[in-house]
Amino acid sequence: MLKEIYYFINKITAPLYTIIFSTDYFFVDYWSFVHLINGFIIIFIFKRYNYKHPFFILMSILIGWEIIEISFIYFSIKVFNPETIPDQITDIFIGFLGGLIMQFLPSFFKIARPFILTPLKSIEAILSCSVSFIWVGYYGYRYNVEFFNSPFINWLAFLLWSVGLFLTIKIYKLLGNIFTNLYKRILITWIIYFATLIIVEYFGYYVFEIRQVTNESPLIFGLIHGTIILKFYYIFAGILAIFLYNFIQNIMVIPLSRTVRQEIYQYKHYDNS
Repeated sequence: MLKEIYYFINKITAPLYTIIFSTDYFFVDYWSFVHLINGFIIIFIFKRYNYKHPFFILMSILIGWEIIEISFIYFSIKVFNPETIPDQITDIFIGFLGGLIMQFLPSFFKIARPFILTPLKSIEAILSCSVSFIWVGYYGYRYNVEFFNSPFINWLAFLLWSVGLFLTIKIYKLLGNIFTNLYKRILITWIIYFATLIIVEYFGYYVFEIRQVTNESPLIFGLIHGTIILKFYYIFAGILAIFLYNFIQNIMVIPLSRTVRQEIYQYKHYDNS
């Protein structure tokens, strides 16, 4: 039973070992993005709850995880592929970098705010492209029309997902002017997202005959052929984009609101004196 679980985990994480960039001492694969996001989220949680020495704890977690991975190999638990010392050092460095980005991101936006006319629109585009890049690169799309494939990333899938997630976030924001209930707003956004996804898939598959090279069964209406992971992502990608957008928006708003409160307090203190 445990061996089957180990094999399943190893199978679904196998694409993450695809190397994007490498030198003799440093390389980046799709696992690197996982470590970057983990470092980002860990420091966000620590800052949110005012933990002391957050980067010391982050470094301990990163080093501890690498030790756990080594112990898996020692006990012949084949969950993750064996890693070299440069790979482990890279993972620690990138995870720590994710924490540094979280630490200085609010300050960066605060400084750059006067120079950016519509910063949230930039976030929508960056978020959509980032999520699409990670997903398309991880899954490894390959179409029957070779023109759309490339050794680096399938540019058609990346383009369609980037535009689709960007429009999903825009629709979610637009519906905020109509629906005050958050759950109703998310549900309606998802319905529009999934209906549009089915329409695009229909035209791509049946009209233009652009099809992914796979033997997997379809999800619905003879469309969306792929693994269980792909089907799960197609169903929930719109909600994921909304969640990440709200998450990043809160990161930007919270430091600014604290600054405003501090300025009000200082003004009242000065006025009373």
